[in-house]
Amino acid sequence: MAAALAGGILGSCTDADVTGVGRELIAGGVVRTVEIVLPAEAFLLSDSTLAGFSRASGAVTLLTLDAAAGLEARGAFRFGAAPSEIEVATDSTTIVEDTLATLVGARLEVVLDSLSRAPGDSAVLVAAAIQEPWDPATATWENRVDSAFVTTPWSVPGGGAAAPVDSAPWIAGTDSVSFDVDSATAVAWTDTTDLGRGALLSTLTDGARLEVANAVLWLRFRPSVLPDTIVEVRSGAAGAGRTTLLDAPPPPGDVLLIGGAPAHRAFFRMAPGLDTLPIPCPEPGVECGLTLADADLTFAGLELTATPFSGLPALAHTTVLAARGVVPDPRFPLSRAPLGPSNGSTEVLADAAGGVGDPLITVPVTDFLNAFIEGDEDSGDRFAVASLAEGFRFGTIAVRRAGHPDGPRLRLILTVASPQEIR
Repeated sequence: MAAALAGGILGSCTDADVTGVGRELIAGGVVRTVEIVLPAEAFLLSDSTLAGFSRASGAVTLLTLDAAAGLEARGAFRFGAAPSEIEVATDSTTIVEDTLATLVGARLEVVLDSLSRAPGDSAVLVAAAIQEPWDPATATWENRVDSAFVTTPWSVPGGGAAAPVDSAPWIAGTDSVSFDVDSATAVAWTDTTDLGRGALLSTLTDGARLEVANAVLWLRFRPSVLPDTIVEVRSGAAGAGRTTLLDAPPPPGDVLLIGGAPAHRAFFRMAPGLDTLPIPCPEPGVECGLTLADADLTFAGLELTATPFSGLPALAHTTVLAARGVVPDPRFPLSRAPLGPSNGSTEVLADAAGGVGDPLITVPVTDFLNAFIEGDEDSGDRFAVASLAEGFRFGTIAVRRAGHPDGPRLRLILTVASPQEIR
């Protein structure tokens, strides 16, 4: 292992005088700061990606994407009940409670996130009515219910054979779109006994990416006390829910995925024998036989190279990644293994993940690596790289995996001492 590791070292050094490091020294000892960069084959046994650490229903926004871009997503909403009575102002000083008002329709208001974009700065959105029982917490592109105990597919992937309701344009710079909803659909969407109720939002515009921050169903009533007036009242919150149905193809074999919603984590398993890695001696030209275990590891960074990936929604915002050790516990598979504390974090800009800016991502792993080199049994030999705000927003980072020329690298900064022992 040591010979294989030594072949992968790239390093640089700086010198400084010391009076004492470790054992008793006399003046004239030398300490050097050494930087070493290891390729994946020198420190990794394996790397992998696992998904499912959150559900799309947990994201702060919903997503609609057009299939022409190679990826399609639809927002699915469920609304609460209609009120049993409404308040009506009959004049400037009098408000009456009307229990006999008639529900005559509704307005679906969709509020868009500022990250929304579309070619030509406009897009056409379509609202439809879901026709099959579904579960907002677990529904996916393929399944209307996808829980641990029940899996029920849609009749047609992506929300079933939904009935069209209305379409409306979105113009860049505006923050909402409204759809007219007929009375029969409004009644159905507020019938809390109907598990098939719900709205399905999609786009017809090629290349559009629309992030939905909220959707509100404004119910239109005709008061019995003022039959010539229409009053809008928001539907109830109880029983409401939402999710994104995302048609995501499997990733290619040469990338790891991190973040997004549903959330992905990249896992790395360290190769044994890293502590025996030969390192440069403090004094140039001197064979000293020092290994990594003899040095003081002051920084370790996992270097990952981001690459554009069209199989999942791309990162459109700054996100924060961190490495956390996988707690060794034979009772749990890797997908459920508990993680230790963060080793520190790093920000990733959308440009870096999208192939526009510098694609290099350096994730601190110093604490984990120190424990691994020291043989700490509580640390184990695996760590995961994940988003700190896991599942909070859409936007997945793809990085090259081991075996690719731009695969993971390990950058180490060491302090190496050469003492002159008292004889």
